[in-house]
Amino acid sequence: MEHMNMGRWLKGVAIATGIIGALGFFVVLPVYSQIICRRVPEFAPAALPWLIFFWVMAVPCYLALYQFWRICCEIGRDNSFCVENVRALRRIAALALVDCGICLAGNVLFTVLGYSTAFVFLLFLLIVFIGAVIAVMCEALARLVDNASRMKAENDLTI
Repeated sequence: MEHMNMGRWLKGVAIATGIIGALGFFVVLPVYSQIICRRVPEFAPAALPWLIFFWVMAVPCYLALYQFWRICCEIGRDNSFCVENVRALRRIAALALVDCGICLAGNVLFTVLGYSTAFVFLLFLLIVFIGAVIAVMCEALARLVDNASRMKAENDLTI
């Protein structure tokens, strides 16, 4: 019963994260963009490219959230240490790296085009670093879960 409860809690976290992310990407950012455009009219040509950039960055985030959902389902089934979770963690790591690449490439492009500032560039480098840390942590967790699943398989064969 504990695993089912933990699975439900984790699914609740995933749903809350998805909702908060959607509000941020599709409500807060567009509204904030309009406010900035009114206050700084020179920003207006960059507003739509920045919004599209953020929406493109959201895609790997939601794909990773889906993989997290799949892990939550396995935990709810009391099957935490399984090959499916290893694959999901590795996909999350890869998606984090993809998002880091998108973030870095977009950041460089916007800086070259004059749509960014040095502060924003440094802020996005911090975001890239955090994404890389998440990727490394997910890969480390994948290895731990893989080792645990192998030990579990050996123990299941033992009488």
